[in-house]
Amino acid sequence: MTESTTKDAEQWRKKYSKLIAELDASSERTALNEKQLCRVITRLTLAAKGFDRSLDPHLSDIRNLLKKGLNNEVSRGKLDQLSDRLLRCDESGSNTSSVVDAGSEVQRDQEQKPGLIGKFLGRSTGQKNQSKLDSNTIRGAMLDLLKEYNVPEQFSDSFQKLCSHLGEEADTKVFRSVVEETAQLLVEAKDSMLNEQQELEEFLTHLTNELGELGRHTIDANLAEKATSPKRDSYENLIVDQFEDLREKTQKATELDQLQELIKYQLDLIASQVASNTEVETKWHKDAEAKFEALTDRVQQMELETGDLRSKLRMAHNKAFHDSLTGLPNRLAYDERIAQEVPRWQRFNQPLSMLVWDVDHFKSINDRFGHSAGDMVLKKVSEDLARDIRQTDFVCRYGGEEFVMLLPGATSEAAWKVAENVRTRIHERGFHSQGKRIEMSISCGMSLFESGDTAEQVFDRADKALYKAKTQGRNQCVVG
Repeated sequence: MTESTTKDAEQWRKKYSKLIAELDASSERTALNEKQLCRVITRLTLAAKGFDRSLDPHLSDIRNLLKKGLNNEVSRGKLDQLSDRLLRCDESGSNTSSVVDAGSEVQRDQEQKPGLIGKFLGRSTGQKNQSKLDSNTIRGAMLDLLKEYNVPEQFSDSFQKLCSHLGEEADTKVFRSVVEETAQLLVEAKDSMLNEQQELEEFLTHLTNELGELGRHTIDANLAEKATSPKRDSYENLIVDQFEDLREKTQKATELDQLQELIKYQLDLIASQVASNTEVETKWHKDAEAKFEALTDRVQQMELETGDLRSKLRMAHNKAFHDSLTGLPNRLAYDERIAQEVPRWQRFNQPLSMLVWDVDHFKSINDRFGHSAGDMVLKKVSEDLARDIRQTDFVCRYGGEEFVMLLPGATSEAAWKVAENVRTRIHERGFHSQGKRIEMSISCGMSLFESGDTAEQVFDRADKALYKAKTQGRNQCVVG
């Protein structure tokens, strides 16, 4: 039993170490998402700069708080206060000077130039009718920001609705409402990820306590085993002594009655000692069996809990490393994969090709047919890119309408053949949206890893080759 318990403890220590590593990875993803969230909100506040003089100082405070991150209660509390004051300021239309500062000592700049949204809406500090930017440009920029952010599953419906609203024409009031909803969604998504991480940390704390209890049970079992060992030896010595005493006394006995009485006495004494020892051993075994059963139940419960946690971590990992629109791996997954492929290429000296793709005239498709049609283009292009690649190959949505493909073991000629097959298939495909035919094409820049190359150098060559393909007329592949 002791060996089995020790083995279980060792297995749990290994599982605990693995869970700690998974928690570290989850923390890194959460930190990356926080950084991404802060960047998106900062860009939105810059875009809204000049929209309303009474709002600008509060937007400035929010930007300064976000520079420090959201990793403490003070920052989050101040951000909540600023959000409330921002809302009240917006509803009352009051001047900035009448609003109490939320805690920031940032100097107010009342004569700021209008931001992106201010220019679009034609509102600034002193001018009502400035030149307006194309609404499609702004909506497209916000859509790109949203699609780069990994939204938790429970917010996917709200996320899709926001993307749908951003894909539609809207007046000033509606557009402003969409901007506010976007900021609120991103904040709620951030809070949800923080709560999920906190739950994971609490579970690991619970698991730590359980493992400590398991260790204590193991120690108790070992101590009990050690404690019974001397008793067993003492009992065996006592029995031996009793038989030796019986042998000596029988040799000295001269009469039959005396001999019978002597043997009976000695045997009764031995039987009493055997019974006493048996009772002690039985009690010890029952106690040990009860402890072992309790330990087994606890181990089984921990197995269920860790199995559920492992499943959640696997789902979170897959979601964090995949693009929600196309289902392809995302930029995070690319960073992870390229960090594996480059050392493998350096070690085995096998060819490794990188292909960088970009959908042709994608902005024009969004402007003419709407963002829903643009999303459909990205989905269909993704299907074609992933259709014929090998299990050892890799393709991801790098960002926007740009994709990256890695082909381990593929020479320039082999990579060119793959690229041309994909390019031709996409060009010949096309599809209909709202009764209109939408033609698709894609350009590709490719480069082969050469001795001494870094991933950044190869990507730069492939990106320059892609630019050349664009300037030469698009719908073609160029080697860099």
